[in-house]
Amino acid sequence: MPSSVATGCRSWVYAQAVERTAGSDAGPTGRDEAHNEAARARTRVLVVDDDVQSVRMLSRVLSDGGFELITTSTDPSQVVELCERHPFDLLLLDLTMPELDGFEVLEALSACMESKPQLRVVVLTGHEHPAIVRRAAGLGASAVIGKTTPRDELLAGLDAVLERHPANETTSD
Repeated sequence: MPSSVATGCRSWVYAQAVERTAGSDAGPTGRDEAHNEAARARTRVLVVDDDVQSVRMLSRVLSDGGFELITTSTDPSQVVELCERHPFDLLLLDLTMPELDGFEVLEALSACMESKPQLRVVVLTGHEHPAIVRRAAGLGASAVIGKTTPRDELLAGLDAVLERHPANETTSD
């Protein structure tokens, strides 16, 4: 994992994407906006947070940003079963939840993530710290993004995750 993963910046995927495309006319992910919109529309997203208001707000941000296939859950104990039954491309996972936290969910998802390479996990946290970023990355997370990240930066970070990982073509299941 690159050393920039542990920088603790608000969105390390977004920061890397901006660095890659400095001086380019393309957006922060290096793709034009029409391509990002098409990728967002076909990306199957699972949002998991124990806070109902956070789930609603994030779902709205995603929907307004062009994501059309959004499933939500406030129960982290359902994540493994949901991911095994459905071909999600992107999991937005809250870190701090009762009973099962985001790290425990990532550990439980390891076999599912190996068998479904299209699944990318973005951990959402209000506690940005380099140790959190390192641990999440070590458990297979594609990115860690702060919950206070502005909407446009969040969407750009998700675009970067979708572009950066080789499994960014959604499956046809």
